[in-house]
Amino acid sequence: MDYNTVLQDYSKKLKEEHKCDLVVALNHMRVPDDNKMAESNSTDVLDLIFGGHDHSYVAELKQETGVYVLKSGTDFEVFTNFTVLFDVAQDDYKTYYESIKDKLDENLVVSYCPKNKRVFISEKVPITAQFDPDQEMAEHIKHYTDQLKAIQDVPAGFTGVDLEARFSRVRTEETNLGNMVADIIRSEYNCDFGILNGGCLRANGVFDKGVIKNLFIG
Repeated sequence: MDYNTVLQDYSKKLKEEHKCDLVVALNHMRVPDDNKMAESNSTDVLDLIFGGHDHSYVAELKQETGVYVLKSGTDFEVFTNFTVLFDVAQDDYKTYYESIKDKLDENLVVSYCPKNKRVFISEKVPITAQFDPDQEMAEHIKHYTDQLKAIQDVPAGFTGVDLEARFSRVRTEETNLGNMVADIIRSEYNCDFGILNGGCLRANGVFDKGVIKNLFIG
């Protein structure tokens, strides 16, 4: 089933039956599919795409359709302070832009769509020590992470070499970790060869030679 067809069906219900003013697609697709969705549907169907899957940051307005694509990175490294201003005349936008242009950089992007008279303000905010943790939430998380660490900190095996698990390697080329896991599959299922999707290897790092703990397997 084509995702654009599904989107258009649900958008019609949201706009006509539920009187929604803004339709936001929350998806988990790659950037090319996000772009295809944004470029195939105008704002009578779709207004914003908040995407996932790619471990990258994207903030882009598709001028032809007026649809905005936003993907806020990965691993809670950043969040986006995102604002949409409606019914902004082009002259008003120019005045506004002149007032803030000196503040704009790669982390603060302002876009304007004349087609629907909307201004999009996207601020990329790195999550650093400038944000104090919520004490109640921190204690709640610690309770469970302590239990998990006790399970993970148990020896499960041994490796005589460093194991390569960086995304830039396991998703683009043959690696010793990929070979090891494929060999385990082949051995366990008594088959001639094993095939492994590199995306299954999620550590994004290098495991030092020595004892392998349950953390490695989990």
